[in-house]
Parts: sequence; structure tokens; C-alpha cells
Amino acid sequence: MRIDIFLVIMLIISGIMFFTISPFWVMSIIFIIITSCILFMAIGRNKGIFDAVSKSAKKSKTLDITNMDIGGVFKLANVEGYDEDLTLKVMHKHLYQQGNYMWFELECQKGDGEKAWVTVDDDDETEVSIVLEKLSGLSDIGMTVERLEEIDDNERGNVKYKNNSYKYVDSDKAVFYKYSDDGHAEELYYWDFQNKSLKEEISVEKWGENEYLVYHSQIVPLRAITVYSISSEDSK
Repeated sequence: MRIDIFLVIMLIISGIMFFTISPFWVMSIIFIIITSCILFMAIGRNKGIFDAVSKSAKKSKTLDITNMDIGGVFKLANVEGYDEDLTLKVMHKHLYQQGNYMWFELECQKGDGEKAWVTVDDDDETEVSIVLEKLSGLSDIGMTVERLEEIDDNERGNVKYKNNSYKYVDSDKAVFYKYSDDGHAEELYYWDFQNKSLKEEISVEKWGENEYLVYHSQIVPLRAITVYSISSEDSK
């Protein structure tokens, strides 16, 4: 119930009490105390809301990779396979959810018009990675479906790619929200592996019954990221 409506009701009740109950001054004091408490809570609640909005607005304007949205522009330095820094514009933002934990994927466009995918994982620490290549399948990492399921059950194991070994990090079920829209939700299962230097990773995603997608990615240190704008609105 809105506070102003509640106060009107209390005034009516007080008036009735004033003419029907004695002593009058006792009921008046009670009414004053009640209405004062209500006003105090209302002011405190509104202040909390305004503070939260202010903090949210302040954070949303921070030039940080964790705040990226559609239209934002940022640069990655020292990406494998590129002689120059890679400048990217966010075209779409997709969301992943595993339980109460969420991370997002930025579908970007490079200067030459080609696409690039950047994942931003903001859990205990912010971790950013860019897909270097999409592999043709499990055979590229010396893996079979049976072996992958065994790794999942044991929560340990390794995969190999280009003579490099990648150690098991995590696997679980997640939900993918295309365009960050809950109307475009799809379940998947994922496996993550990292190399010894923690600079590269292999990711496996299982979609549906038997579609396995394999990606080779580079982990980008935060010092190698420059954010120019976080959205199209911010660019204006």
C-alpha cells in the first residue's frame, strides 16, 4: 500500500477515535507516534533506493570491461596471431548462467569486419579471454565422448592441442541466453581446460544430444585491455 494512502486512512481512524474514545490526548499521542514512524521509514526507504540507483549509474559509466554493452569499443593488446593491437566493437551481448553464477560473452566486430568472441568472467577475479580459433571437433584435442564423460565424473584429466597440455578446471551444466534474453534460453554442458602458464584454454561445449563445439582461447590480462566506451550511448 502506498504511504500517502495509508496516512489518509490513519487520519480517518484517528478522527473516529477522537470523537468516540476517551481520553482524547492519549489517542492523539499514539497517532503522532505511528505516523512519525511511518514517515521516517518512508524517507529511509527512498534514500536507500536513490543511493542504490546512484551507485548503479556511477558504476555503469565506469570504463571497465565488466560494464561492456552493445556499441561499446575496446582494445586488446598482444593477442596471438595479430601484429597490432585488436580494436573491437560489441555487436551483441550473450549471457551464461550456472546456478547463481553468471558470466557473459561479447560478440564483437573487428576492424576488417570479421567477428570475434570475448568472454568476461567476473567472479572472485575478473578473467577475460578471446577465442583464437574454433576447432573442428573433439578429435583435434585427442578426445572422445567417453573420455570426456570420464573426465567429468572424476573431475580431473587433460587434453592436448598442438603439443600443449591443458589441465581440467571445471565442468557443469549451464544455460545460454542469446542476446541476454530469457526468451532465447538454451541448455548446454561445458568443460574448461587451461595450460600450465594459465594463458590459454580449451573449452568444450555440448549442445543437445551430440553436438560438441571446441574452442581454443587466449586469456587476456586486464592490463592489456583498454576500454574506450562501454556502449553506444556512452560513445555519443
